[in-house]
Formats: sequence, structure tokens, C-alpha cells
Amino acid sequence: MKGFDNKCKDFPNYIFGITQEIWEQRGLSTLHHYYSENIPVRSLGSMIMGNQHVIAATTATLAEFPNRQLLREDPNRLTTRSPPAI
Repeated sequence: MKGFDNKCKDFPNYIFGITQEIWEQRGLSTLHHYYSENIPVRSLGSMIMGNQHVIAATTATLAEFPNRQLLREDPNRLTTRSPPAI
């Protein structure tokens, strides 16, 4: 995929890959590479501004829930307003 790491074949693969790397493999240091210094990140409970705050929040979540697995969503669904099929 042009402009991305050669190991990623398309955008959904990129999102799935970095989600796996950050959460399942606990690669928090990779956030310095994937996220910009002033990135806004929205979650269900808040909006976090800045890479360092995202890393701190992610570290805290993993400390509270060390066995947590992040279930990924289909990034293509995130761009539509249609509800997911059940």
C-alpha cells in the first residue's frame, strides 16, 4: 500500500496490524511511531489529546486489566452510518 509499511496490504490490514501490535503484543513504544505528538484520540468515555497522554491512558488500562484483549472492528464499517449486521 503506497505510503505505508510494505507488510500492510491495505488500510484495514494496517489498522488491524497496529491494533495487534499495540494491544495484544503490548507494544506501547510503537505509539511514538504510529501516532503524532498532538493526536486527538476519542474513546467512549473521553477524548485524549497528545501521544504522551494516549500512552499513559493505555498503560493505565493495561495495568487495570492485564488480560484485556481489544476486539477489533471492521474499519470499513466505521466509515458508514449503517448499523452492523447481527
